[in-house]
Parts: sequence; structure tokens; C-alpha cells
Amino acid sequence: MLLMFLVLTACTSPATKEDDKENAKTITYGTSGTLYPTSFYNDDDELTGYEVEIMKEVAKRLDVEIKFVEMGVDGMLTSLKSGQLDIASTGIDQTEEAEKDFSFTEPYKYSFSSMVVRSEDADNYHSVTDVKGKKAGGAASTSYTKTAEALGAEPVIYDNASVEEYFSELVNKNIDVIMNDYYIQREVVGFYPQFDVKQLDIYYNPDQTSFVLDKGNSELIDKVNQALDKMREDGTLTKLSEQFYDGSDVSQPLTEDYPTVDTSKVE
Repeated sequence: MLLMFLVLTACTSPATKEDDKENAKTITYGTSGTLYPTSFYNDDDELTGYEVEIMKEVAKRLDVEIKFVEMGVDGMLTSLKSGQLDIASTGIDQTEEAEKDFSFTEPYKYSFSSMVVRSEDADNYHSVTDVKGKKAGGAASTSYTKTAEALGAEPVIYDNASVEEYFSELVNKNIDVIMNDYYIQREVVGFYPQFDVKQLDIYYNPDQTSFVLDKGNSELIDKVNQALDKMREDGTLTKLSEQFYDGSDVSQPLTEDYPTVDTSKVE
């Protein structure tokens, strides 16, 4: 009886409860930390942004901790495959090829692409095809870099660079064009007025953005999708979108058509 009492006492000791707390489930989330307004550090040196705040809310609703890991897209893809990351914001398209290795959540953003160039060169661009022969700055493996290459531009690759670095490279003529998301470019051009750059009224490639997981992580993707669906229904996604995208609701599907650039021949 004494032995049984000691065993039961050990099983309910504070130390065991503390161990259980330490072993609580944590979602490890890969994000850039350099891209305003989706993932950046605010004036209080806190990581925030549209994607970051969505994942914070998802973790809260799933009652799990969340660990943020900052890295470039190539690093995220490798880390998802190795298990270092559970989920990430990568900027890769949900193609048949990508779906062989990765799983995608329900979309949390619907958008299209645009271009930023030096203001002095803006009149030289009349369509997206005018990027041919130009140097296009971007990150490896993203749909934007693949689009630039498909159109005959020369990709200049940067590893998780900040907006300031991209704009500095642009005005110093190390690159000629930045092809990226319309809403992001709209925000950053206004946020960094010290750079003499312009967002062109040339729009293309309608897309939808999802969080990415390693193939086969069905349990987590189902839970994240359920949280995202509820956040869409109760207006949380709309509220966060309007907060970070100057009143625009990017959580709703597009209602306009935009031309699509064929990137199927780009590896």
C-alpha cells in the first residue's frame, strides 16, 4: 500500500505537470520578417504583419504555442521537408508540381501582380512583356521570379532581402524592375517615399495565397483550415486585412479578370 501511494503521488507531482507543460504542442512557422506589410518588425521591435497575425490567431484558436523562424523561401521549402518547420508562408504557386511535395491550406489572400520601376523609366513600360531584357529583382523559387524569367527578364536573386534593399538596388540601377504582389507594392511604395520609384498600372497573374506544409501533414492542415474558415466567417480575416492593407479586404476572391503569364516551361 505504501508503494502504491508513492507511485500515485509521483504521477501527480508538480514536476510532472511542469514536464507536460514543456511538452505542449508548438507550431513552428517560417516567415520572412522583412516584407512589409505581411511580415515585418514594427516600431516596438515586434514581429507583426498580415500573415504573422493570422498565424498568431490560428495558434490561439488551436490552443498551441507558435514559434517564428525567419528565413528565405528556399530555406523554408527545405525546412518543411526536413521537419524543421511545420508551416510557412512561401509565395510559391499551388501548381501540380508543387503539390507533389507540399500541401496547401485554404487561401487567406486573393490578389494579382504588378511592377515597380524607377520613376524616370515608367514611360518605357506599356505591358508586362516590356520586362524582356530587364533585370528583375526577386527571391528564388517564387512565382514572381518565374514570371520574370518566362517573360525574358534576367532574374537577380536576393535571399530574404528587405524592401529597403530592393528599392535601393532599383534606384542604384542594379536591377530594373521588381515584380510582386499588387497590394504589397502599393503599401511599400507609399511607406518608403524616400525612394524615387513608381508602381505601374500594369496588372497580371491573378492568384491566391495559402500557407504551405510538408506533404502528408493532414492532421495539422485540417485544423488550420478549420481555424481559417471560422476566421473568415466571423470577420477576423477581413479585419486584419483592412488593418494592414489600408482598408482593402484581400481575404475575398477577386471579381476582376487579369491576364496570366505562362510559367510552365520555367524550372
